[in-house]
Amino acid sequence: MDDITVIDKISSGDREVLNVIYREYRSEFISWVVRQYNCSSEEAKDVYQTSVLILYENIVNKKLTHLTSSV
Repeated sequence: MDDITVIDKISSGDREVLNVIYREYRSEFISWVVRQYNCSSEEAKDVYQTSVLILYENIVNKKLTHLTSSV
């Protein structure tokens, strides 16, 4: 699924797409943050949770309509 489709589905209320994104990228993101920033996995999980929430809010509030990088 391309990023525009993801944005469209989330903005129309499709929470399953958000769940898929959350599960698909979670462990890779957490591993990267722990390595890159030398933080605990709990801190990395908090950052991930906050990041996904901000992504969701920005899509729903029409602040994000296209991406300059991939999801």
